[in-house]
Amino acid sequence: MKIDRKMEIKNRLKAIREQKNISQKELAEILKINVYTVSKWETGVRTPDDEHLDQIARALCVKKEYLLGL
Repeated sequence: MKIDRKMEIKNRLKAIREQKNISQKELAEILKINVYTVSKWETGVRTPDDEHLDQIARALCVKKEYLLGL
């Protein structure tokens, strides 16, 4: 699956996570946060802050700018 850099962060995060075959629960465990937080990010209810964006980028082996669509 090719990731469109113009996608919203919620869609980009979900697509990358699924592409890497990581569940929401696994990502939450890696980030040491509640799985509901990951769910809220992926549904657009909340947006990850800068600290979490850095952690997500490291966990998914992508650049923070890529997550942001820059």
